[in-house]
Amino acid sequence: AENDARAFIDYLKSPSGGSLPDENIVSLLGENANSASIWQNGIAYYLFNKSKLKKGDRLILYFSGHGGSFNNGQNDNAYFFVWDAHDATDGDANLKISQVKDMI
Repeated sequence: AENDARAFIDYLKSPSGGSLPDENIVSLLGENANSASIWQNGIAYYLFNKSKLKKGDRLILYFSGHGGSFNNGQNDNAYFFVWDAHDATDGDANLKISQVKDMI
C-alpha cells in the first residue's frame, strides 16, 4: 500500500499529474496513517485552512489500504481501515466513509 501511495505522489508531481508542488501534498504513510493524523494533517487541515483550499480548488484524497463494511443495521457502515485500528470492526479508529463525504 505504501508503494502505491508513493507512486501516486510521484504521478501528482509529474506533468501528467498536474506538477503539484510538495507543499500541496500531504503524505501519511505507515504508522503516520492513523485516524488522528488523517483528520488533523489531511482532511480537516485542508478543509478548514482557507489559505490552502479555496472554492474551485480540487481536493484529492487517495487512500491505499483496506476498507470494508459491516452489517450492523446502519446504512453508513463503510470504513477505511487505518493504521491504528485494533481490528476491522474498530469504529473508533477506522475512518468512516460517510464522515469523509460529509466533510467534503
